[in-house]
Amino acid sequence: MITRRTSVFVFALLFSMAAAHRAAAQPVVNGPLRLHVDTPAPNATVGVPFGVGGWAIDQSAPAGTGIDAVHVWALPPAGPAVFVGVASLGVSRPDVAAALGAQFQLSGFNLAANAPLAPGAYMLTVFARRASTGTFDIVAQVPITVRGVTLSDLVPCSAGQVPRFDGAAWGCSDNAGVAGPAGPQGPAGPQGPAGPQGVTGPQGLTGPQGVTGPAGATGATGPIGLTGPAGATGATGPQGPTGSTGPTGGTGPAGAPGATGPTGPTGPAGPTGALADTWASVFGDSRIGTVGYEGDNIVFLTRRDSAPTLSNATLSGDGTTVQLAGSGGTHTFLVSWGAAILLAASENCSIGVRVNGNEDPALLSFFTAPATGSMLFPAGTTAVVTMPDNAQLTLTRRTGTCGLTGDYNVARMSVVLLK
Repeated sequence: MITRRTSVFVFALLFSMAAAHRAAAQPVVNGPLRLHVDTPAPNATVGVPFGVGGWAIDQSAPAGTGIDAVHVWALPPAGPAVFVGVASLGVSRPDVAAALGAQFQLSGFNLAANAPLAPGAYMLTVFARRASTGTFDIVAQVPITVRGVTLSDLVPCSAGQVPRFDGAAWGCSDNAGVAGPAGPQGPAGPQGPAGPQGVTGPQGLTGPQGVTGPAGATGATGPIGLTGPAGATGATGPQGPTGSTGPTGGTGPAGAPGATGPTGPTGPAGPTGALADTWASVFGDSRIGTVGYEGDNIVFLTRRDSAPTLSNATLSGDGTTVQLAGSGGTHTFLVSWGAAILLAASENCSIGVRVNGNEDPALLSFFTAPATGSMLFPAGTTAVVTMPDNAQLTLTRRTGTCGLTGDYNVARMSVVLLK
């Protein structure tokens, strides 16, 4: 996988190989950025470990050096790059401060490179990270050769001396001794696998124009740097004050009436009324009218074998009218009446209930006797009536003779409050 860091390596290798001939005394310049590697010198032969040192600054930084990290890599002619390490920052560089300003007194960096590097040629590549962008925007390269570890590295001796083994330990001797016979040549080792071909990095973006160096010798033109990142978007300005409320518009025309909603389900039937819901129950005798048969209203009397039941009702003084004792609200009542009527041949009779003096057709009964002989008729009707709860009810003869007979329940009327 090509990471951002690897792509920087490849890019640096592409443009820096061509610039390896520049003088070691000149720093690398990229706009306001300056990077210089003091050690190792170009084309130096080093043994591991070896020191890496130099200085790096960002001249556009408002304070400090403007550099917050220095990373060092070693690029072999073939194969992957080797990470050498992260340099220590803050090393005092009076020479840089004298030339470029006291702000850059602590611009130096040092690294003891002890990464395992096989003997051979490398391009030592030093990256400096710009604190204001958090990116490695400048790189310097120094060609070096890493030599193998020798016996002198393991047993350091003074000039003119050579390491010597006395059979028990190594030491240093002024006499090189007699050279031993040459040992046989060892077999050739197997050829190592070819390293993967490096990926061509992307073409570098055009960097900003370098700034003019300080008075003195004209600095070398820096390589084309990367385009800097876009600046952060400024904060959103405060919201303006709320405008005043405009005048209220005129009332619009009324909309068309909506469609009638569906009829809800019928509720459950209420419980059957108790006897306490009976408002009036009266019985009559054999008279019609208060004076024998001269009147048309049936007279209700208190008989010795029955008594009227009056709840929320009273009976008029002449015994013909049941007065309900409500407050005038409209309610539903069950009204029932009955009478035992004796008719001679071909006689007829009709009896009904008047509510507040008006005939209610639902409570009217009409009948006619046959042409021969007399007949006893069990007359009567039952109906549900909507009326005021303070109505006056009378059971009255409408037409015919209507002779009442019998000793018990000759005539009756009941009024029951339903709802």
